[in-house]
Amino acid sequence: MILEALKDLQGGMTELKQEMSTTKTELQKEIASTRTELQKEMSTTKTELQGEIGSLKKEMSDTRTELQGEIGLLKKEMTLVKDDITSMKGDISSLKNETTLMKSEMTSLKNQTKSIKVILENVTNRHLKTIAEGHCDLSRKLDEAIKGNVDEEQLLVRVGLLEDDVRLLKEKVNTIA
Repeated sequence: MILEALKDLQGGMTELKQEMSTTKTELQKEIASTRTELQKEMSTTKTELQGEIGSLKKEMSDTRTELQGEIGLLKKEMTLVKDDITSMKGDISSLKNETTLMKSEMTSLKNQTKSIKVILENVTNRHLKTIAEGHCDLSRKLDEAIKGNVDEEQLLVRVGLLEDDVRLLKEKVNTIA
């Protein structure tokens, strides 16, 4: 019985060995098949990734070229802006010089105006008074001949002179105020 059990065990072991050998072979075939499939998938994935990497490299190169072009344009524009600023600085300096000249000319004109006013007040008005007085004398002689009213003409001349004096005084008061 033990011998039979041992023989049965040996028979079972042989079957087990055969099954294990078959299973091992099947597993090896599946592993080889799976390995082949994985290698194919990895190769496909690798090819796809290389294509995408190549595409990304091309895009980056195109972007770099575009950026370099834009940077070149910006540099040119900055140079133009700098030139414009330099030109404007020259224009401003020229305007400052012109303003200074205009101020000095204005001062000169003010001085000339004051001189003319002084001449009018001191010289011309005095001469007019003298002429008016002489005219009054002539007028008196004529009036004596014509027997007209000399005082009226003399009063008119004096009123005219007084009106001019009042006008000048008003102007001086307005400039002071």
